Amino acid sequence: MPPRLDYRRAAPAAMDALAGINRCLDGCRIEATLRLLVEVRGSQINGCTYCVDKHIHDARTAGETQQRLDGLCVWRETAPFDVRERAALDWAEATTRIEVTHEHDDGAFSRLRERFDDREIVDLGLVIAGMNARNHIGVGFLPAVPAR
Repeated sequence: MPPRLDYRRAAPAAMDALAGINRCLDGCRIEATLRLLVEVRGSQINGCTYCVDKHIHDARTAGETQQRLDGLCVWRETAPFDVRERAALDWAEATTRIEVTHEHDDGAFSRLRERFDDREIVDLGLVIAGMNARNHIGVGFLPAVPAR
């Protein structure tokens, strides 16, 4: 399906600003593989095929196992995720699915607070928000899935 519009050409400054979030997060305190897991999971929830494809590819390149990537959509029911990853994935789902929760998820935040310091929580929030923004643009404007 062809893109609906060339959003990078239509609004280059806005797209540069969004890319700036990624550059800022390149120096964040969230482990690269955890960041990628959160980005893949958010993209799965939001149905962004471009981002799912891209971040799964990036995760494999970073050393993530196929077993963990395959189990990511059902991470609550599978064993290979540690408590820190589970807390981050739980928070990513709670804050991505605001239309379902309609409130702050105190349980998810409590579990997050046990495993992450304040700076890491903010960094994780920016990873989630940035991914959601890119997913909404990707789903709305239909960028093509990259050929591998």
